[in-house]
Amino acid sequence: MSLDDIKTKCAASLAPDADTGETARRADPLPPLNPGQPVKDKADAGFKTSRLARGLGGDQIDSDNGPIMKVGGGGKPPGKAGDGGGGGGGGGGTPGFHKRAGPDQFVQQLNKGVCVVRRNLAFVMVLTFATNMVALWGRDTASSLTSQVRAQDRNIIWAAVSRGARLLTQIAMLGWGAYLAIQGEITGGMVIAASIIAGRALAPIEGAIEGWNGFILSRSAFDRIKALMHNSVQRFEKLRLPNPEGRLNVERLLYVPGGTKQVILNGLTFSLNPGDSLAIIGNSGAGKTTLGKMLVGSILPTSGNVRLDLMDLRNWDTRQLGENIGYLPQDVQLFPGTIKANIARMRMGARDEDIHRAALLADVHDMIAMLPHGYETQVAADGSPLSGGQKQRIALARAFFGNPRFLVLDEPNSNLDAAGDQALANAIRHAGENGITVVVITQKPSLLSVVDKIMLLADGNLALFGHRAQVLEQLALRKTGGGGNLPGRAQPQG
Repeated sequence: MSLDDIKTKCAASLAPDADTGETARRADPLPPLNPGQPVKDKADAGFKTSRLARGLGGDQIDSDNGPIMKVGGGGKPPGKAGDGGGGGGGGGGTPGFHKRAGPDQFVQQLNKGVCVVRRNLAFVMVLTFATNMVALWGRDTASSLTSQVRAQDRNIIWAAVSRGARLLTQIAMLGWGAYLAIQGEITGGMVIAASIIAGRALAPIEGAIEGWNGFILSRSAFDRIKALMHNSVQRFEKLRLPNPEGRLNVERLLYVPGGTKQVILNGLTFSLNPGDSLAIIGNSGAGKTTLGKMLVGSILPTSGNVRLDLMDLRNWDTRQLGENIGYLPQDVQLFPGTIKANIARMRMGARDEDIHRAALLADVHDMIAMLPHGYETQVAADGSPLSGGQKQRIALARAFFGNPRFLVLDEPNSNLDAAGDQALANAIRHAGENGITVVVITQKPSLLSVVDKIMLLADGNLALFGHRAQVLEQLALRKTGGGGNLPGRAQPQG
């Protein structure tokens, strides 16, 4: 089978169904897959080219559910062209040989691509992305299979070279031994013994070459298990401390993502007392969301400390920390189940009074009561039948569940109407009255009137920090041009 055959099969799998009579929109033609480098048939060596045919025929469009990209086909998600080493067909797959990606990473990336399409299915179907997405998936599948075939070629060549070297060595030893035996320097038994010893000595080398791919896969599996055990909640069970009061201290916080040199957060230092409320503002890309994730321990700083009641977040027992903080992420996701279960963080045996209290603190009880089934309303994976604003308010109640002492709300009013904004403001007031420390990340000025302090981030630097009236006054001066240029960093105030 040649590369042209692979390309032809891939193009055929993307053609519209002839039985329907519909002419599908065709994406750009598949690019040439490095022509001029034929792929030899390796059926005799254990490589079944029929797997390529099975791998290229695994995508279709389901009329009810939109684009379906079958994992059994062994393709790659869009945007990953050229990373070879993917899995094979549904029968277990050809092992991945590409040094940049093994079968496990390949399948993970494929599943991520499928999940992204499913999450945005309505958007994909409305804008007729389906045909283009399938075409991209098929093209990347062909590209990954091409890399896989080349890697398989290299593996077979090296195995043949090692086997040939072993046989040539044995032949040379037998020939040299026969010559020495004729000369009377050694006996025939010594020749046979030397040949056997040489064969046994070279066999492990040949086996190591043939089993190298299995070794790579085993090492990858071991690394995943090691990482899983290292990050396990049970692995990090620590001494349970007294429940926190909500005192937050951030010390010289620096964050540089791994593999890059871009500084996202640069030496932030500030503190909050129990019951304080802080609004973090700044332009897009200033590092607000990253700081929010760091305050709840979702990501770890490159250097510096985030302390809750003087204890670094990394030294808190993971379960205890989760029970005493609340977090509303920027991208709100609810889980399949009832509203009651979502507010209770899917905790079995949660008390009804705790769920009701969280709804009251978040000021969403009235909204839930207006639903036909109230707290027993079933929520699907995509959040239906709730609107975006309703999902955000339910997630706010989830953040309040369990009497947390520290809350981080990331863009909590991005989908809220006027009534929702008022409910959110009431929730922040209720939190302060109950001694809960609240950090709100927002782009809207409507929440600034209900917080105690304001922080302005500029390119990862703390530009302004202090009591609300002071910061608003300085912002007004800068807006009118009386305060000079916005500084890259400022010392905390108050």
